[in-house]
Amino acid sequence: MDIYGSYLPQEDSLFDPVTLIAVALTLASIALATLVQSLAESSRSDRSLSRIWWRNCLFVAFGGAAYCFCFGLMYPVGDETFSLLTLPLSGFMLFDLLAQTSYAVSFIILLAAIHYRALGLAGGLGLSVLSGAILYPLLGRQHWGGGFLSTFGYYDFAGGMMIGGTAGAILLTICLIKKQNLEAIASESKIKSTLAVCFFILLNNSFAPFLTENESLNPIFLSASASIVAAMSSAAITGLLLKRTFSIDWLFYAGLAGSMALASFTDYISLALATGVGLLAGFACQFSAWALQKVAHVPNTYITLLACALYLPAILGCLVPAYFAPEFSPTSQLVGIAFFTLVGVVYALLLTTLSQVQKHHVAASA
Repeated sequence: MDIYGSYLPQEDSLFDPVTLIAVALTLASIALATLVQSLAESSRSDRSLSRIWWRNCLFVAFGGAAYCFCFGLMYPVGDETFSLLTLPLSGFMLFDLLAQTSYAVSFIILLAAIHYRALGLAGGLGLSVLSGAILYPLLGRQHWGGGFLSTFGYYDFAGGMMIGGTAGAILLTICLIKKQNLEAIASESKIKSTLAVCFFILLNNSFAPFLTENESLNPIFLSASASIVAAMSSAAITGLLLKRTFSIDWLFYAGLAGSMALASFTDYISLALATGVGLLAGFACQFSAWALQKVAHVPNTYITLLACALYLPAILGCLVPAYFAPEFSPTSQLVGIAFFTLVGVVYALLLTTLSQVQKHHVAASA
């Protein structure tokens, strides 16, 4: 079977070669995603890459495993749910489990730094497990599992708003609350940032051959690439117009913004619309980073830039394409955006409270 053609594993194809290739690709993409975030974080931190990567690997391992065992919370069957222990491991179910695990891991990685800084290693591991076992499945259930968002007609193919928007809302809220206590910028490594850009583009397109029926030309690959390049170009131009000192970090965060903007309508969006959304995402990423620094006086840290690359681009990617597709309703998309934003704000407030409680406990014990 041609792995670059349309492929959906059948019920009896657990050991089909293409299913095994999908397993390998999923594991490779998770490893690359962990490395990418570690590279980006270490380029703006005084912590070493090896320590950050090892910490992120622990968070991913614990959180990803927790999600696998609570997989069925997202897809209830009647009054029952299933997990990795009770899942009928057909090729189709394994394929879906792998795809959703990679999404859940992405959510955990995006919050790894803030979890660690709020509650330390043990607390961060605990939050990663809770995110993988409860938070992500319950959020996904509202859309993919027949929850209330699906009744509104909300659409989010690859979880752009659910993953990036929620994580972005969490990070942005924490930036605004704790802006005086955010970690200051240490030395910046342009080599690390450049590697992060290359790895991210590779990661973004790794699953593209499995998502299209076109065997000669991959429209999803082209749309993803166009959105990323457009976002990088737009961010660079916007930064120069705002008279910001050029940094190659712009490319990484703008590339992330371009990818996030494409996630919600990956299977519908045209090349032209992907380019337009990418241009908007790059502008939003750069302008929001500038506004936070100049207007809200939030330090320009890794967490700040990550929030800017996630939140507004995810909203644009979730909302703008709905205006060009008659089968979708912008109002339904706004309901989803409001819901995931609210979840993010509430989570950030709870995380901030837990952090303060821990600090007071440590101070009282000392």
